[in-house]
Amino acid sequence: MKILEKIKLIIVKLSIPVFKNRLLTYSLFRIRFLPLQEGDHYYDLTTIVLIRVLKKHLNPGNTVLDMGTGAFAVVGLSLWKQIGCQVIHADVDESLLKKAQANIDYNHANTQAIQSDFFSNIENKFDYIAFNPPYVPIEEGENINLPDSNRIQWDGGVTGTSVIEGFLEEFKAIKSPAKVFMGVNRWHIPEKKISALAKQKNIMITSIHKPFILPANIYILENISDVQPKD
Repeated sequence: MKILEKIKLIIVKLSIPVFKNRLLTYSLFRIRFLPLQEGDHYYDLTTIVLIRVLKKHLNPGNTVLDMGTGAFAVVGLSLWKQIGCQVIHADVDESLLKKAQANIDYNHANTQAIQSDFFSNIENKFDYIAFNPPYVPIEEGENINLPDSNRIQWDGGVTGTSVIEGFLEEFKAIKSPAKVFMGVNRWHIPEKKISALAKQKNIMITSIHKPFILPANIYILENISDVQPKD
């Protein structure tokens, strides 16, 4: 293993306890959190950047689909709390959605949670999609001892892109005019790989937010047929 890769693994391992700190999580996102269960964590680095970028684009009149909301519905609840927008939380996993609903209730949020395999059960209209997908390649996840108990939240398959590929295919199929804000840690999947996938699936990357310090890229995606030509 190259020295740089070893350094990255060490940083990731050291970060995991931070993602489980309840007080720090509240200070970052300004929502309340129920205690963790075994194997859970509240957020990751991509969560921070994804919310920060979305806040610059949203207003209270927007509806956001929080795709893959996870055990604590962090992205959607933070946007609801800080922007006042409407939020639809969606997750394919029933147990995760039950946890998310518990945290939604804990925050007295008037947001909606739906069990859905991508868009299969989403009937409501939405303006934006927030998506922090599982993107850790299996071997990398096992090397840093990510727990099997929440594998569905981190396991991106052999290359890390299996869930992303499925999402892009489904997003193209529904022909939605919504903008997608998708966060991916570039330490796990480099930008060129995401760009190649988007091109393959006929999805336009209209911009990429790349913070200097945190290694999370936020890709703004649109269906090509819905991208207006620039003058």
